[in-house]
Amino acid sequence: MQDWQADREGTIDFSGFHTWYGMTRTEDAPGTFPVLVVHGGPGMPHDALEPLAALSGSVRRVVFYDQLGCGRSDRPADPSIYTIALFVRELQAVRDALGLTRVHVYGHSFGGALALQYALTHPEGLESLIIADSFATADGWLDGARQLRRQLPADVQALLDQHEAAGTTGDPAYQAAFAQHYLGVHCCRVPLPGHLQRAFAGSGAEVYRAMYGPQWFRMTGQYTGWTVVDRLPELQVPTLVLAGRYDQCVPALSEQIAAGIPGAELRIFEHSSHVPFVEEPQAHHQAVLEFLQRVERGAHHA
Repeated sequence: MQDWQADREGTIDFSGFHTWYGMTRTEDAPGTFPVLVVHGGPGMPHDALEPLAALSGSVRRVVFYDQLGCGRSDRPADPSIYTIALFVRELQAVRDALGLTRVHVYGHSFGGALALQYALTHPEGLESLIIADSFATADGWLDGARQLRRQLPADVQALLDQHEAAGTTGDPAYQAAFAQHYLGVHCCRVPLPGHLQRAFAGSGAEVYRAMYGPQWFRMTGQYTGWTVVDRLPELQVPTLVLAGRYDQCVPALSEQIAAGIPGAELRIFEHSSHVPFVEEPQAHHQAVLEFLQRVERGAHHA
């Protein structure tokens, strides 16, 4: 069962399939704008980000959706359909169908990368961007992940090497070592809450393989070589960049985004890894709500 109550939910028709959406409220208070949440993974459904329902602040809508291939949305049988361009179009289709003319966009992890790509091609009506635990270069993401891997105990690295070379990363020994020594340190440093467990259960393996690849430390999918670093100065929208100190998406990548976007703000949560909204929810929500309120008051100084 979800931890938040949707005031409205349904599906929209997109590219011959159905994309699920849900929202916390049905309208926004005067002077406020909805927050559209873009999940990552690729293929990790909205459940992972349910704590962001708190960004409603009892005044604005928070809108979630599951990208094609995961969660409650359709899962196309042909994985070749999955491209960055498809998910940019889907994001726009959600905005169009729900009438989100003026909107804040919160993108997490690979959803942050998608939000950056989207903002560069569809800047109209974007009130602000919140780019959380994300990156502007896929090579940078991989370099950071490999850097963290090199910090693992030698015996753990050897075990990972052995299974990756043999193509047996599904082996329980690999999964256990990876979960304990990598995910438990750099993905979520507290016991997995129910909404994250549901997200993993509802994740889309096909879309993950198509967009990322079959191995964590080697990218072979659609995101291979992707970068918008040189285009960040084009973004003329108030932007808040978030990261955890122990983030699997290393903080240097968030610093790069904040440095590239004119006037962007950066907040690093010192006791968090990849999900500050779970690990430090009060501090996270306060930082984002204050940012949204500044933007909506027109008090953001670029």
